[in-house]
Amino acid sequence: MHRHFSYFLQGLSAALAMTGVLLGTSVAASNDPQTPHEATKPGFTSYSGAPWVINVVPRSAPAGTPRTIVVAGSCPNRFVLDESVAGTLAVRLQPDGTCPPGPIPTGSVSYTTNAVGTLRVVLQFPSDPAVVAETTMVTTAGSRSRSNFNMSGMWYDPATDGSGISFHHNSTTDSVFGTWFMYGLTTAPRPGSRWFSLQGMQWVDNGSALEGLALEATARSAQCELARSCPRGADSIGYRGRVRVSLTDANNARIEAFDVFGTSVFVSNLKRLVF
Repeated sequence: MHRHFSYFLQGLSAALAMTGVLLGTSVAASNDPQTPHEATKPGFTSYSGAPWVINVVPRSAPAGTPRTIVVAGSCPNRFVLDESVAGTLAVRLQPDGTCPPGPIPTGSVSYTTNAVGTLRVVLQFPSDPAVVAETTMVTTAGSRSRSNFNMSGMWYDPATDGSGISFHHNSTTDSVFGTWFMYGLTTAPRPGSRWFSLQGMQWVDNGSALEGLALEATARSAQCELARSCPRGADSIGYRGRVRVSLTDANNARIEAFDVFGTSVFVSNLKRLVF
């Protein structure tokens, strides 16, 4: 019987245990000439008390590498990209007023550039020039990185035996998809085991490392309470953070997990499971 695999995600789970509703826009400015309109004040400032955050994954990569721009604190609505200002990429959220319950909602948009240099990436809202959150995207010269090793197989950390990762590596396209089995909080809303998918994985550092997104699919059903598990469609799928996998050789790697705010929450030393 094969072992199960897991990496405990305490820091990330704690950071994402917040719930709330999308905050509305600020009150319209008074017509009183003594209280002028504050044109630079953002109408949206936080989600459930947490600041809005915008991330680029991977943040630094060669020209032509697809990136994912993720906004935490948003609902998964439509984004409009504006490159009208030189050196700045404005990501404008077009909210529709709906917001799923549970952990901090997220939205994302894809972006690829061949322009070498550092690009300022800012989050804004329609008809509001204020910058709510910002980051940078670094594009280096040269072609996209290719992998040094094939990742396909089961990986685990001996220090946390009982859970782990399955990587699926397409040798033709060099794309990688992962499923990460681990444990969560022992109390609601997510008791017991949890699983994450590793998506948007891109090779960086000349093929010696991977960077991508950790997404979680969640669902609860009254029909599953007795067995505590059953196959069903997900109620929601959300971005939970970023991961970086650095390969030492074909059978050894190091994975680091970051929460939505960019904080490193843990590191695991992985070994490929060899049958």
